[in-house]
Amino acid sequence: MTGCPVTDPRTPNGVDRVVVLNPASGSGDRGSKVEEFARRFGYEVRETSPDRTGFEVATEAIREGARTVVAAGGDGTLNEVVAAVYEADALADVELGVVPTGTGNNFAKNVGIEGIEEAFTVLERGERRLIDLGLANGRPFLNSCVCGLTADASAKTTAEEKRRLGVLAYVVETLRESAEFSPIDLRIDATDGTGSWTGPAYVVLVGNARGFPSLGGAQADAEDGLLDVTVVEALPPNEVISSLVSDPSRALGLLPTSRMRSSRLTLEVTDQEAITFSLDGEVVSGSTIEVEVLPRALTLPVGEGYDPDSDAWS
Repeated sequence: MTGCPVTDPRTPNGVDRVVVLNPASGSGDRGSKVEEFARRFGYEVRETSPDRTGFEVATEAIREGARTVVAAGGDGTLNEVVAAVYEADALADVELGVVPTGTGNNFAKNVGIEGIEEAFTVLERGERRLIDLGLANGRPFLNSCVCGLTADASAKTTAEEKRRLGVLAYVVETLRESAEFSPIDLRIDATDGTGSWTGPAYVVLVGNARGFPSLGGAQADAEDGLLDVTVVEALPPNEVISSLVSDPSRALGLLPTSRMRSSRLTLEVTDQEAITFSLDGEVVSGSTIEVEVLPRALTLPVGEGYDPDSDAWS
């Protein structure tokens, strides 16, 4: 990749290509590498801060005329950037990009992007695909909308734990939470008539690009106009939960689950006022969540490993 020409990220009307960098994401030491490749390929880097979110930075760039907005961070940073594009009514005009520098980088892996250098190669030469966008009570998500044990554990996992332990931090927090977690009484209705489910749930995963690992892979089809719903109805012993670190597919495969697919869902909590929902890691609360899909709504460069048909719903 040496010898690549440096291009000017600015147009006569303002800035054209912007990287929204969260310098604190992941281990907090990848910002300089992002800036190096951004300069090489002609992107302007704008950092988030405790006083300035990714949503605010991306919104400003879009207002100034940016046609490509790249999220450099984890899934939460990506969610903030996507929200800015959606709120600006710019889904048809702005191309999204992802540079994984977070702890888990689940979405980036699902679209075939494994590292910073590969991400910029994909931005320059990768295939462009039209990706579905999920909405939960009007708030966008790319990867998943999750409630229950894993959402609560994710909300309580601190930045320091993630820096120190990486993805293991989520497992540690899940083990802590599982000791006292009570299932949530839920009713799930597919408002397109494809099914319903009622009962106590430990985890509900509504996946757009993220699937449930026990189904054969961690990726769902993000171009089919459908949400993949998995309900975990009971939890295994802690030793099985602990094995999420060494063998996640096997551990999750032992969980009793119910599944459905739908383009529109209503999730209603029937035993309490509100619970925590995680939209790509961004936490919201509510007792009723209306979830829907905007089919093929967003343009995204993807890596060679991306396979929209790689799920196991057969």
